Amino acid sequence: MPFFKEKLLVQWNDPTLTCFMENRSFMPEPDIPAIREIMSDEGKYYGMAVELMNQYQLLIYLGVLFYCISAFRCREPFYQLLPLIVVFGGCLFTLIWEAMARYVFPYFIYMVPLSAIGWGYMVLLLRKVRLIKRGTVKAGEPV
Repeated sequence: MPFFKEKLLVQWNDPTLTCFMENRSFMPEPDIPAIREIMSDEGKYYGMAVELMNQYQLLIYLGVLFYCISAFRCREPFYQLLPLIVVFGGCLFTLIWEAMARYVFPYFIYMVPLSAIGWGYMVLLLRKVRLIKRGTVKAGEPV
């Protein structure tokens, strides 16, 4: 089990999806200095770029979590769960088959709209909680 845990973390927790490392292996060095500073491990913008990607990845993953909560709470029809099934299937596939983070990218693309729906659900839920606290809406009523 520790092997699969490490493999899952290496693949799905790398915000760069190894794109910088992979591009350096077959692309010539960029002519634009700012891009060179981003793509190089020693570049002055590399850390900032990775941190930005890390924050973006966190927002996407949280949004997908909110989507999961909303989908199962609201009993969404099966066809609306298909992208989520694709993502979970991709997670299992990469866990068993491949070992590179770049193969996670297609599934990450599927997570972007799911995340947006999840964040929208969370905004509606927080709005409803605020209205319930004000006494404007009762707990069982739709907003």
